[in-house]
Amino acid sequence: MVKTWALVAYTLLTQMSVGTFLVYWFSCLAARRESNPEVERLIHRPLPIIAALLVLGMVTSLFHLGRPIMAYRAVTNLGTSWLSREILFTVAYGLLGLLYVGVVSGRVKLSSWTKALGCLVSLTGIGLVYSMSSIYMIGAVPSWNTMATPVGFFAATLLLGGLITGVAFQTGGVAGQPRQPATLIRERVFQWIGLGSILLLGMQVGALVLATGQLSAQGAAVVGGVASVSESFTALTALYLILAFLGAGFCGALVYGETLKSGERKSLRQLTYVAFALVLASQVIHRFLFYVNEVRIGLY
Repeated sequence: MVKTWALVAYTLLTQMSVGTFLVYWFSCLAARRESNPEVERLIHRPLPIIAALLVLGMVTSLFHLGRPIMAYRAVTNLGTSWLSREILFTVAYGLLGLLYVGVVSGRVKLSSWTKALGCLVSLTGIGLVYSMSSIYMIGAVPSWNTMATPVGFFAATLLLGGLITGVAFQTGGVAGQPRQPATLIRERVFQWIGLGSILLLGMQVGALVLATGQLSAQGAAVVGGVASVSESFTALTALYLILAFLGAGFCGALVYGETLKSGERKSLRQLTYVAFALVLASQVIHRFLFYVNEVRIGLY
């Protein structure tokens, strides 16, 4: 069980870092025409969070390895092993991400080479999440070998990354302040975060339902094994669905709330925190259920 929770922590923390960086990078591109210090300071707010999540993710990765000091040997199997590729992408994303945060922090305007570095960080982050999901696409574990695995991993990445960015964007600000360019950009980005979160939660739940249907059409050994495990966590599955739907509802409220005047900023900030807490709880449960539903069939 310790290893299971270590995997939950490692995958979610790392994906939260990647997702936050991707949403941050999208915000940078969306705000590239607004060249003023206020906008740049707003856009760069998530950087310390990205760095902290990245470091925590890399530290927790050590807890699910039997012999962490030997992890470097796995890189020798890049041609055949998704685990090797995951380790490579983790190191690449970690080094490039920390370099980017260190270079950009304290600066107002991005230079050409830091923009190129940001693109590299985004690509290695996407590669990391893809390699993570591909590790579990194995025929010996039918409950993992469905499209629900990559959909679930990428949905969690963007869901949590978007809401973390929303939390960062909601810090600061004075009620009743005029709608400056930074405020307008925050509204646009936040509306996309709210709408995107609803869509991603729907995709994740839908993929889970479809995967359950696919598994039910397989042999008796698969159906019986998965059913026996699932029955033990029926209440937890129900809690995940409840939290997911509540999270979607609060994200919908965020889309409406961000259109209000800045005088409602305090209430909107609280709404953001609640939405993030609900979605985070749903993703922790979803990831835990993913790992405990490991039902092996045949040879590995």
